Amino acid sequence: MSLGLPDQRISARFSEFLFGPVEAVRFRAFEWCFVASFLFYMGARFLHVKEWLTPAGFHYSTASNLPYQIDPFPLLPFPAAVALGVVTFFAGGCVLANRWRRAGLALLFAIAVYVQHADSVAAFTLNKFYIVGMLLLLLSPKVPNPVRGERIDSAWSFRILQATILIQLFTAGTCKLFHGDWHQYSDVLWTQSQGIYRTEAAAWLLRNLPKSGWAVMQHIALAFELVGPFLIAWKKTRWFGLIWALGFVSLIALTMKLLIFFMLQMVAFFTLFVTAEQWERVIQSCRTCRCLMPSARGGAQARS
Repeated sequence: MSLGLPDQRISARFSEFLFGPVEAVRFRAFEWCFVASFLFYMGARFLHVKEWLTPAGFHYSTASNLPYQIDPFPLLPFPAAVALGVVTFFAGGCVLANRWRRAGLALLFAIAVYVQHADSVAAFTLNKFYIVGMLLLLLSPKVPNPVRGERIDSAWSFRILQATILIQLFTAGTCKLFHGDWHQYSDVLWTQSQGIYRTEAAAWLLRNLPKSGWAVMQHIALAFELVGPFLIAWKKTRWFGLIWALGFVSLIALTMKLLIFFMLQMVAFFTLFVTAEQWERVIQSCRTCRCLMPSARGGAQARS
């Protein structure tokens, strides 16, 4: 009987980790950042809504579908496309303000699904993560007031979201290692930075940074995708892993056009690993700054 006790303790600890409570402030911080990044991404798309979601733009026909793809969703007349943008930002505002949160998340999930299948070429993988993320947030237990230090009853959706980003990073690294050219050639990143995604910063680096420098950045990026998930998962090395992660996604956003949306989504996922105590310090710092602002204005008026 005693032989089974260690297994029972491990099982109980794993069950507590996966289904036990989690601090509401951690969940709401991720939700806020994730939805805000989605609104930023959608805002950039809605600047060109006529070409994106109406018949005025270019879209692939159903004949170009692969066997596993469903037929594209119907495109919208221009007024309806504009109305969709209004609904998107209204629903996002509800979630950010924690008013009608679940209804707002349901709308954002439905909108993410629609734009994925209305124009899958423009959606990229980024939008698929928003679909999964919005669904998990929608299905999660009720979120109590995060300011009072309350907890969510079950952390299952929170843990799935944490696992999602770690698995995504590691599988990206293993694909590069076993199926790509990253471990065979040292000029892959240098070559990719010269394509259609090249930014002004990338152009400056291409002119001034030797190819050996690009090779170093390439191997550092590959090392992060292979090692970074383990550094982030382990509490003792988490901050080192998060700092490396921020540098990784920041460099991508700086050197590759339009990938700032990817960076913001990744940063939202990285907030899942910030502890409640650390968020409390951030909140307290914001309160302190807000309290100091009126006195600073009052002092300026008194001096005048």
